[in-house]
Amino acid sequence: EFVSLREWEVGTFLQKQARRRGLTLAREAEATLVRSVGTDLQALDTALEKIDLYIGPGGDREVRDEVLTEVVAVTRTHQIWDLTACVGRRHLAESLELMQAMMDQGQSAVGINLMIARHFRQLWQVKCCLDRGMDNRSIASSVGIQPWLIEKNARAARDFEHSQLRRIMSAVYEAERQLKSSRLKDRVLLERMVLDVCTA
Repeated sequence: EFVSLREWEVGTFLQKQARRRGLTLAREAEATLVRSVGTDLQALDTALEKIDLYIGPGGDREVRDEVLTEVVAVTRTHQIWDLTACVGRRHLAESLELMQAMMDQGQSAVGINLMIARHFRQLWQVKCCLDRGMDNRSIASSVGIQPWLIEKNARAARDFEHSQLRRIMSAVYEAERQLKSSRLKDRVLLERMVLDVCTA
């Protein structure tokens, strides 16, 4: 069975393929490449081929971020669970970057907000169940999520106080209200919501 590589495992593959082409891949460029293209190995190798042709033979063969900006289009389809997990960890800069990428791909601001609301609602429900001493199977049944997700959500839920989750849900609700009624741009409203959530 050939299991797909995770993001943190892709670096070794990228460095090896870059060396095979006579390229030196700077560490920050490696991270940018994975963020831009994803973890599909063929897509990554194709990106390296484009970079190789762009730089040309001889001279400085180090791949830096500015080269990637010129050559590699952002082709990765960011999934909503990438964003909800990132917002759930309160990583502000990365959350804003993911949210911007998803909107650039044409994803609905209302839909993004809805899924973030769903994520935190589930975390709050799991936290309430944990406070009552319920086991994982009972929590899965009560909250309505797959049992294998419970441990992951339980770890995330423990990072929040009930008061924080209440403020987060208020911020998400306010964003939904304004997305449906305000004249402000959707992007601005989502950025404000993500900022509120990550600093709750």
